[in-house]
Amino acid sequence: MIAFQEAGIKALPSIINAVVTTSAISSGSACIFLASRTLYGLSADGHAPKVFLNCNRWGTPFWAVGLSLLPSPLVYLTVSNNASIVFGWFVNITTVAGLIGWIVIQVTYLKFFYALKKQGISRDG
Repeated sequence: MIAFQEAGIKALPSIINAVVTTSAISSGSACIFLASRTLYGLSADGHAPKVFLNCNRWGTPFWAVGLSLLPSPLVYLTVSNNASIVFGWFVNITTVAGLIGWIVIQVTYLKFFYALKKQGISRDG
């Protein structure tokens, strides 16, 4: 931005800000859509409370959208000076949760693989 201002290009920084803001809003709405529809699907399969199946006349699962929006005020943590500490906690929690998920997938695969091998079942099709 500073380079554009120094070069005398006055409109480009505002255009770049608009593109970045639009991109952030688009990403946020896509994440809300994904989270709410995942919750709706879990509810439809019986793995989440049935209340998340309630939809309005346009087919939007409003309780699932509401629950998906619930953590959104956490973005205001960036206003404080300790935001980097809290962000670090969230990154660490997310990383460890992902690692545990992949470990569970690996253990499940290995158990399945060895169970097939022990029973003499071929994986070749």
